[in-house]
Amino acid sequence: MAASALFILDLKGKPLISRNYKGDVGLGEIEHFMGVLLQREEEGTLTPVLTHGPVHFLWIKHANLYRILYPGTPTQIRDPHPNPKSQISPGPPPTAGTPTQIPNPPGTPPGPIHPGPTPT
Repeated sequence: MAASALFILDLKGKPLISRNYKGDVGLGEIEHFMGVLLQREEEGTLTPVLTHGPVHFLWIKHANLYRILYPGTPTQIRDPHPNPKSQISPGPPPTAGTPTQIPNPPGTPPGPIHPGPTPT
């Protein structure tokens, strides 16, 4: 997983170091971190991943400093071990003038045959 942004805050939530690697998160988003952290602490639902809207923060507290990582938007986060069975190969494109059949769900009658792409 690549980081989009990295922050180091003091105990009051003041940014000491910040680095925005990809530019996809505003530096103002870190201001919400302490509020969410204190709210979760009061509720007793504190976890190492905090969410504020679409922004996720991965954080640890060590030596009186908060180290916070913003991993990126969900579209940037990819499964490092995708299930190969879930990937469908589209196959070769039809050649011009060759009829193609539209696939139907199982248990339904075959669909109509459509002409292939027109030559350009």
